[in-house]
Amino acid sequence: PAPAPAPASTGKSKEELHREGEAAGIHNLAEVAPGILRGAQPEGDASFALLAGLGVRTILSVDGAAPDVEGAARHGIRTVHIPTEYSGVTRDQQVRIAKVAQVAAEDGGLFVHCHHGKHRGPAASGVAWMARDGVPGEAAVADMKAAGTDPNYRGLYRDVLGFRPVTAEELARVTDADLPPVARVPDLVGSMVDLDRTFERMKAVKAAGWRTPAGMPDVQPSHEARILAERFRELLRLEDAKVKAEDFRGWAAGSEKAAWELEAALEAGDGKAAAAALETVSVSCKDCHSKYRNN
Repeated sequence: PAPAPAPASTGKSKEELHREGEAAGIHNLAEVAPGILRGAQPEGDASFALLAGLGVRTILSVDGAAPDVEGAARHGIRTVHIPTEYSGVTRDQQVRIAKVAQVAAEDGGLFVHCHHGKHRGPAASGVAWMARDGVPGEAAVADMKAAGTDPNYRGLYRDVLGFRPVTAEELARVTDADLPPVARVPDLVGSMVDLDRTFERMKAVKAAGWRTPAGMPDVQPSHEARILAERFRELLRLEDAKVKAEDFRGWAAGSEKAAWELEAALEAGDGKAAAAALETVSVSCKDCHSKYRNN
């Protein structure tokens, strides 16, 4: 068979893409490499029309929210949903992203997005770029920095920089079922379980004098606080959470705010402020549990 044509560039400058993306409802739109674009979640018909006009035929969402499959399909675009976390990109996710990049290269451009297009999305588009073109991790990291990926998301940078080429055997094991248009994501209960685990790690950090606990080398205190904040943020985006009473959402929002304050305190080396912030999270959780989980 004839080889697939080389991926086409949009032919647009960085400024043009950004401007057109903002006008169409795609924040932070950028071209990573010919045939690979990244940005925020597409909003509305105009955003899909723009992507189709740029040659995109596949959208890869790594956000937790379900993608707009029907909106994309109206413009001849397929969606694949592989939700990732702020803590990093697992090997299984890397392999599936590589498969998406491989398939997309055969029939058109690929657009990768998370919610805001700044953190998880650029990490995933970097994986796609490395897997498809063999560029080094340093190039993908440079693009993450250009996208504004916060350096405090150490797991994202770690996994992109440490990316290993995906083997033919790994790619062959990926089935269509592994690349769904809408993935099953944790419900409210599952998200609460993840929150509890992260909170327990933060308590271990406190017990260790706000340092990495013994026997837990992967737990970096301020990074763990950031993951805790992001878990509360993502919790509030769940449909199950949106229909909860105002007090539930208020406790979750207050806990998110306190978790960000906890990160700032740890970055500043302020143990007293860190303890106060963690206590705020703890009290909110206890109040919420007493009403919603223990009854």
